Amino acid sequence: MSIAMEPCPYCEKQKKVDAMRCAHCGRILKTTEEQITSLRRFRARERKPENSLLRFIIVLAIAGGIIYYFRENLLPLIQKNSPVLKELIEIYM
Repeated sequence: MSIAMEPCPYCEKQKKVDAMRCAHCGRILKTTEEQITSLRRFRARERKPENSLLRFIIVLAIAGGIIYYFRENLLPLIQKNSPVLKELIEIYM
């Protein structure tokens, strides 16, 4: 992944596009409002993994509940009604 670069308006050396200050000459490149907006965008990007982790945990809990329900309620019904499936389940479980 390449980082987008552009020349600094003061020293003409390459800097990151979202930089608030030039790493070479040290001049401030954005106003205070632009800096605050950039920081909010950066913090919003940092929060996404937490949301992803929470979603993963919820999906895992739902899948676990479905599996538990299947094993406790539906498997006994299948075993009673189908002797072939009953043998297969006994072999693999």
